[in-house]
Amino acid sequence: MSGHRAVLRLGLPVLGLAGVLGGVAALFSSAGPMAEAGEVLGMVVGLLLLFLGFVMIVPAALALAGKTARRLPPAPRLAVLDAARNPGRTVPAVAAILAAAAGFTAVAIVGISEMRHDELYSRFYPMGTTIVGGLTARPAPEVRAVIERELPGVPIAQADGFDEYLEKTDQSLLSPVEGDTLCMGGPCRLKGWMHTQVLVADPETARILVGDAPAVASALAEGKVVVFLPGVVRNGLARFELTRFHEEDPPEILRTFDLPAVRATTGLRGAPSAIFPPEAAARTGLESGPSALLIDAPISEEQSGRLDREMARIPYNDSHRYTERGSEEFSTELLVSGAAALLLVLGTALAATRPAAADARPDLDVLAAGGAKPGVRRLFLMSQAGFVCLLGCGLGVLAGSAPGVAVAIAVTDLPPGEVKDGSDAGPLVALPWQLLLGTLVAVPLLASAVTALSVRGGQTLPERAAT
Repeated sequence: MSGHRAVLRLGLPVLGLAGVLGGVAALFSSAGPMAEAGEVLGMVVGLLLLFLGFVMIVPAALALAGKTARRLPPAPRLAVLDAARNPGRTVPAVAAILAAAAGFTAVAIVGISEMRHDELYSRFYPMGTTIVGGLTARPAPEVRAVIERELPGVPIAQADGFDEYLEKTDQSLLSPVEGDTLCMGGPCRLKGWMHTQVLVADPETARILVGDAPAVASALAEGKVVVFLPGVVRNGLARFELTRFHEEDPPEILRTFDLPAVRATTGLRGAPSAIFPPEAAARTGLESGPSALLIDAPISEEQSGRLDREMARIPYNDSHRYTERGSEEFSTELLVSGAAALLLVLGTALAATRPAAADARPDLDVLAAGGAKPGVRRLFLMSQAGFVCLLGCGLGVLAGSAPGVAVAIAVTDLPPGEVKDGSDAGPLVALPWQLLLGTLVAVPLLASAVTALSVRGGQTLPERAAT
């Protein structure tokens, strides 16, 4: 066969391996909730090192693949050996396919991971629950009347809170935790503290709010406060401090309550900081009033729209409605981006293998002179296209896995406090192995099929134009 046997220099693959390892290290050292420019820069540097390293490894991978081709049938064996002995035309084609396949792999890993994470941690309330929050005593009866009129027969529960009373009396409810103090309600939220909400509810109302949780229902039935924030409950008690802030003087602690409490988690972003049973709320001496109305039945988009329009007409009403419908079962954006990336891989594969096949014309002439039938020459071209695509896609899947996992960690690692009760299990990485393995099979087969269709009878691909 024509062409010169490739001489593999050991330094190039070693340098490439060092680049790959350095890129992986840079990527994962920067993985996490990206808030600083340095972390983004670290991921960009890691990507560059990783891809340059893989491109340097391509000649070694090509030579190694050539050594394993001797057990193949004659035409595929000659195709693989010819591709390995002519790296000048094969390496650019493999590198182009590698880049496209790596991009597709990274997009697939990030998209699937984000979708799975959203399914677990994107809900604010139990599925199908509607919350009308931000209520105050004045508009609450009219808001309830609107709901009853627009949704006749639908179960409605009311959760009370201390916020209106605390605002009126200029008092804040705080909870000391180790090394910090949490604002549980009142004017303290105006001082830049993270504001969380305390609600007063019986076990049935709590079920609508946080879902079926036997530990929550049992604690409320026993008169214990259920706290969803970490660090508040110590030795079975939760401390609450009724505090008044002054412009210049230190905060004044008016009263302190040590109440029996249990710690609970829900995985819901909308969970309150604590739920008081009515008897515990009474022991504090604080006045409670309407804070939220809970609708324990699914409602349609049309019904939601009617509720919003009718509630907007109520004077002095600052309440807001939220219906939990969950995340999309399959993201349209993910489908579009994945399809576009797959088309890019296919297009790159076809564009890269055609010039390589044209450059192989002298080898085809040798086969023809040796008496090879047109079918053998066609099989030679098909095998070479499939081999180049398989090698490029295989390396691309490896190259795209590390950045895909690193970015998946970054986008699924929720910032502190996003799930207030601390139940977020951290970053989630989902590897779509079936999709990636399917790509490794489908792309080479499609490239081979297109090559077969482009070679008719005894014709071969036209000779590449001289440059």
